[in-house]
Amino acid sequence: MTGFAPDWLALREPYDRKARDETLLDRLAAWARAQDPSPLAPLVVADLGGGTGSTLRAVAPTLGVPQTWHILDHDPALVATGSALSLPPGVPSLEARWHQADLTGDLAASIPEVTALVTASALLDLVSADWLARLAALVQARGLAFYAALTYDGRQRWNPIDPFDADALDRFDRHQKGKKSFGPALGPDAPARLRLLLEGRGAYAEAPSDWRLGPDDRALQAAVLDGWAGAIEDAAPGDARGIQGWHAARLRHVEAGRSRLVVGHKDQLWLPG
Repeated sequence: MTGFAPDWLALREPYDRKARDETLLDRLAAWARAQDPSPLAPLVVADLGGGTGSTLRAVAPTLGVPQTWHILDHDPALVATGSALSLPPGVPSLEARWHQADLTGDLAASIPEVTALVTASALLDLVSADWLARLAALVQARGLAFYAALTYDGRQRWNPIDPFDADALDRFDRHQKGKKSFGPALGPDAPARLRLLLEGRGAYAEAPSDWRLGPDDRALQAAVLDGWAGAIEDAAPGDARGIQGWHAARLRHVEAGRSRLVVGHKDQLWLPG
């Protein structure tokens, strides 16, 4: 499995936190309180692909109940980095444990039996349809709550507009659907696929959680642009000159402080019962 650099995760974390839909988080918090957890029997959370713990830091304070988090990630560097970070303040009886885990294998064995809530952030667009179906079946069979946030849904909009933007988006989405660690990835189709798997089988809700980046967000815009250009070039290696020209033009807008970018994401919540 290919991991993400800690610097990239740290750069995007405040934008992810701002983008998360508060209504879904409030629903999740109400459900958590209804479980009546205590310091002796805390709410147990399994965070899939949790990296350095950004979901923990965003969600645990909102839940506001005694919690134990199991953060599962394949990358030992992210596990080590996350384990060394301080836990978010203001949460009664909060414990976090990082585990190096291969989520492409036995998913059921990776999630502790005592888990009540499964979370995943910026992950599902990287997984295969088969893997997502197995995860949805698992949470339904065990009666677990499931909160999936910041899943890329295929919407991108740059301003100012460049004639190459639409072509770049098409190529990027094709790259997103390529074979990754979990198999052929769902890419921007992931939110719709998860909705089909969960809607009507419990309390399901979804909401947009878009990044809305303005002229002052140069560092993240530049990092996104670099990553997308690399992915697009992988998808269309015969058009390197056109892609590099698009990248250079877009980067000039970013550096001049006149670029805006919207990246579409979905937050999705499923509660059993």
